[in-house]
Amino acid sequence: MAKVVPRRFDEGWGTWHAKFYCFDDDVILSGANLNRSYFVDRQDRYLVFSNNKRLIDYCFGILKTFARYSYRLGPSHKAEDYALEWTNPETPYSSYIPRISQEIKEYQEIYRADPLDTTGHTSSDVELLPMIQSGPLDIREEESTLMSLLSSVNSSPETVIDLTSGYFALYLPYQMQVFASQCQWRILAASPKANGFYGSKGVSGRIPDGYTILEKAFWEKVKRAGKEAQVGMREWEREGWTYHAKGIWIRPSPDSDPAITVFGSTNLNSRSANLDTELSFILRTESEQLRTRLGEETRHIWMHSNVVGESTWAQPERVPSLTTRIIAAMVMKML
Repeated sequence: MAKVVPRRFDEGWGTWHAKFYCFDDDVILSGANLNRSYFVDRQDRYLVFSNNKRLIDYCFGILKTFARYSYRLGPSHKAEDYALEWTNPETPYSSYIPRISQEIKEYQEIYRADPLDTTGHTSSDVELLPMIQSGPLDIREEESTLMSLLSSVNSSPETVIDLTSGYFALYLPYQMQVFASQCQWRILAASPKANGFYGSKGVSGRIPDGYTILEKAFWEKVKRAGKEAQVGMREWEREGWTYHAKGIWIRPSPDSDPAITVFGSTNLNSRSANLDTELSFILRTESEQLRTRLGEETRHIWMHSNVVGESTWAQPERVPSLTTRIIAAMVMKML
C-alpha cells in the first residue's frame, strides 16, 4: 500500500501526534505544530507550566523512550533528500511494538499513580494526569480515563461540558457518553472555511465537506437520543483564520468557571483513538485564578462561533457531492 499511495498521504495511516515544547524547567503543552500559521492566523490552545522539573522529566522521558524505537534521519547518497536508519540493535523494526508498548505502560504507571502538579509540591491546587493513546501500540489510556471522567459527571443536570475539535468526528464511545448524559453540552467544530484543508487541490480539498458529513450525522444521533435541548452545536469561523483547537472543559454549574480541562494532541476522534499516537492531559484545579483563566479561554474561543443545525447543512454550498460522500465513507476511520 505504501508503494501505491502518494507520500503526502503517509500520515493517513497513523502518526506521532504529540506536541510539547520544553525550555529548561518550563514546558508548553499544546496541540499545535510549529509552522508559521500557528503564530499568525490559526487558533489553538497553549498551556504553559513554569519551574516544574518533574513535568519536564516526564516529557523528556516519554521522548527518549519513543526515540529509542524510531528511525534516525540522515543525509542520503541517492536521489532522495534523506535516509532513514533503524538504530535499535536490540529490537528489529519488525518486532518492536510489544517491547515499546510494555516500556511505555510501565513508565506511565509511575506518573499516573502520583499525578503531576504544577509546582512540584504536595500542596499544589493543580493536578495533571498524563494520558497516552496509541492504537498501534495497544495503549488506550485516554479512552479509558475519559470514559471514567465523563461517567463520573454525566448524571448531573447542572454540569456543563464544553467540547471542541478542529477535526470534529467524535469517537463513538464518547458520542455514547453524550447521548446518555444529563449534562449540558456545548460542542464546537470548525466551519469548512476554518478547516486547514479548505481550498486544497485534489482529494484533500474534499476533507472539509467530509467533516460536514460527520457533523450532520452526529446531530442526527443527538435528535434520535432526544438530547436536542441538552446539546448545543456551533461552528468556529474567523475571517482569514483556520481552527485547530481541541479539548474539553467541565464546569460544575452554568455560572461557574471550569474546574477540569482536557488538553493536548488528541482530536477526540476515531483517528486519535486508533491510528495516531497521542499525548494529552487532564488538569484538575481548585485555584479560582486558574479557573477564571480557563473560563476566559472558552469565552475567547466561542466568541468566534455561530449556532449550526439542519438549516445550515441544507444550504447548497454545504451539501457534499456524491463523490465526496463515497470517499468519506471509505476513509471514515481516518478522519
